[in-house]
Amino acid sequence: MLQSPTKLKGLLTGALALGAVVATTHAASAQTFAQFFQTNTGAAPFTFTNNGSSATFTATTQVLFNSNATGPTLANLFLTSNAVGNAFQGATGLQQNLTNVSLRIVGTDGVTNLLTATGTGSLQGDASTGLTSASFQASQNGVPADIVNFTSAVIPSLAVSTNRNYSISLSSVSMFSASPNSFLNSFTSSGTGTFAATIVPEPGTVAGLVALGGSMCGLIVRARRRTVKANA
Repeated sequence: MLQSPTKLKGLLTGALALGAVVATTHAASAQTFAQFFQTNTGAAPFTFTNNGSSATFTATTQVLFNSNATGPTLANLFLTSNAVGNAFQGATGLQQNLTNVSLRIVGTDGVTNLLTATGTGSLQGDASTGLTSASFQASQNGVPADIVNFTSAVIPSLAVSTNRNYSISLSSVSMFSASPNSFLNSFTSSGTGTFAATIVPEPGTVAGLVALGGSMCGLIVRARRRTVKANA
């Protein structure tokens, strides 16, 4: 059955819109996709240890993990990282860069990778105010940019996500300070975290959408030609 020019125009608009969805998905802003909260709010498991010639930032604690894929679920958090370079006064306050970051949130079965973040990051806080709060941050869009990799056995498409970042808010910090030409001084703290990214479809899904959009456009063009011939 021949389609009217008006209906063909509507179909073409729909096909172009489908292509626009595929294109703009990659440019969308990052959205929070997961969070964690300590189950023992009175504990201070996030620990920076200054050993003089080296320093580490670590944690082992039970958390309540929440994501769209899992809903609220109990999990165990394991964090390891190494300080690199001395602490310094950055744009947002005192800063300590970290490398070899491995932040794993594992199911209570001890096996399921709910979420793992690896790469680089930094501890940041304003020591001049005497506040007992700070943050552990990592962002692909930071200046300079951090290395942020996400993997998960339950949250789809993280491997091909963009704009990856996370932030752990540190509270009840025992002391956020540093001596000259040194790492941060040792401290302990509590923490809650958020993870964000622009999660795009898997490559197979994107290819399928592009192919579907191309097929629709092809069918519409052929139908348009038949309509023109019929009216000639």
